[in-house]
Amino acid sequence: MGHRNTNSSSFLYVMRGYAKEPNLLCWPKLLLSNTSEAKQARQRDGNHCILTKHAPLVTEVYHIIPLDLLRLRTHLIKELEGMRSWYTEESMTILVEKLTSESRDENIIDTRRNMICLDLSMGECWFRGESSCSSRWVAQSRWSSQVPAEDEADEPQTKSVLVLALIFYWLRKTEFPGMQQIIPFDTDPRQHFEDHDPMHFRAFNVETNRPLLGGEIIRISAHDEKDLPDYDPLDLRANLFTAFSLAAAVDPRAYKFDDDGDNNCDGDGDNEDDDFDDAVASRSLMRMRMKEGAHSQSNLQRRIMPLAATDETSHAQHDSDEAAVRAVSPDDDGNKGIIEDNKTVDEIQLSTA
Repeated sequence: MGHRNTNSSSFLYVMRGYAKEPNLLCWPKLLLSNTSEAKQARQRDGNHCILTKHAPLVTEVYHIIPLDLLRLRTHLIKELEGMRSWYTEESMTILVEKLTSESRDENIIDTRRNMICLDLSMGECWFRGESSCSSRWVAQSRWSSQVPAEDEADEPQTKSVLVLALIFYWLRKTEFPGMQQIIPFDTDPRQHFEDHDPMHFRAFNVETNRPLLGGEIIRISAHDEKDLPDYDPLDLRANLFTAFSLAAAVDPRAYKFDDDGDNNCDGDGDNEDDDFDDAVASRSLMRMRMKEGAHSQSNLQRRIMPLAATDETSHAQHDSDEAAVRAVSPDDDGNKGIIEDNKTVDEIQLSTA
């Protein structure tokens, strides 16, 4: 199941902006995007789509995590609690605070940290889960530039520019017909991808006249970290679409997941994550055997499960300018690394425009 076969999951509906039940105790019935924050997001992104560089007339501000989730605070907390195996305790605590806080000062869902500028076509692809920006290859780089001092006797001031680097990719679809079907545990969905032609989306960078094939490096710059898109919503969105694309009783032991640098191993070398995966696989196998007992063999043969696209990126050839961006992996504490360079603000803005 790829991006077009995700309709049977209620939480994915929420991720795609279909939340309907308002929480009137915390938020008004009619949710309007914060126009001040949206304006600052536009200014940060140069009033252009970060992917295609289309002009403001066809560009809108889109939320990374849907705005409608403000209405579903209790539901969102419950869903996030079910994802603790994906994150460390510290990371989950931070994520819950950012997305479920009742304080508008702490909740980032309707702030520029949860907003990016996309043209209308790419916005539809983003909304439907047909494309994404991978947070697993996010780099945060720092350059310094000198600002002339007001007094000639004073030393020039140094001002930093932060650059958030993302990798854009298209999500792929498998040949399986639906999420409610069942196939053997040992089936690898990556061996059942449908032919995928990025040219079908007709997405081009209007500055370079190159099509968006996947693998392009997207850079967003700002003088202050609080003005950049937040890493955590990007990471959550990527994890959710990856999980739903692989949903449907697959054996989790067949896949390797990022461990954020923590092995969680005791002295005997046992891994808690392996125990968790074994438990999930056992429960899935038990459910499958119960279904086999309830249905005839002929019925089972007519049921074929969809396993959806993983978020593998296509490996498009990058130009030398894109290849110059160096990705920095999170350190052991989960913090993004910082690189020092001597590029000027003007050079950064020209390269990211």
